[in-house]
Amino acid sequence: MEDGGLNNEIRKKKIPVSEIQNYHFLSRKYGMELLVDIGRIETLKNFILDDTPHQLSFYEIAFIEKGSGNCKLDENTMIVEPGTVMFTSPGQVRRWHIIQPLRGYVLFFEKDFLNLFFTDALFLYRFQYFHQYSCPTSMNMPETGFREAIKLANLRQA
Repeated sequence: MEDGGLNNEIRKKKIPVSEIQNYHFLSRKYGMELLVDIGRIETLKNFILDDTPHQLSFYEIAFIEKGSGNCKLDENTMIVEPGTVMFTSPGQVRRWHIIQPLRGYVLFFEKDFLNLFFTDALFLYRFQYFHQYSCPTSMNMPETGFREAIKLANLRQA
């Protein structure tokens, strides 16, 4: 059986699937059930900046304000710099290589969160930045657009 979701780097180094760290959404982190959460990248060192191969069981959108490096997501390597917005889907294997410490925000959510707002059950699959396996799932935004996106997402009062 083909191991489809694993990137070539993991196959070449023969890292067993059992050694890939899995991170799960903590829906009761604050006591009551939630389907969405926001965090600061610099406070999530063991999760966001983990340089070992790992995967998520939820969706994530990362907004990079400062720092640099790259992130390998499945078979695609993305340059990470200020203004980068990265999209990660459940099950994708990723590995960070940070050159300068990253700062920014991360929006985490379960699939069911968007189902509360959209009647299209395939919305996430149609959104080009999630479930796009043939090219990097990130974008670099000009500073004004990036600041506006953070403001609209209410991640910070800009």
